[in-house]
Amino acid sequence: MKFVIPKAQIKKTLFLNGHHYTVIVVPAADAYSQPTSYKVKSAAPLGQTGQEITCNVTMSGFVREKPYKDKDTGQQKIYDEQVVNFEAELAHSSPAKQ
Repeated sequence: MKFVIPKAQIKKTLFLNGHHYTVIVVPAADAYSQPTSYKVKSAAPLGQTGQEITCNVTMSGFVREKPYKDKDTGQQKIYDEQVVNFEAELAHSSPAKQ
């Protein structure tokens, strides 16, 4: 699934195993909501910390089953963990328009 993140601020960048990872924060919907943050993988840096950007991303993911032991009953159970990945399309990423 592809979509555009219209305005986000870079909070942190990391280069690991040949890929750039950027933590971005998008504005909250209103004064009472918490801003949403995403970790985006890319082939090149998306910008500098504190910079506002716009980027096209591809979202993919899967559900992974994780076993756990219920503390109340001692029963073995399964939790479905959601794993969501975002990868930037660099040709369409740019500084955000003011």
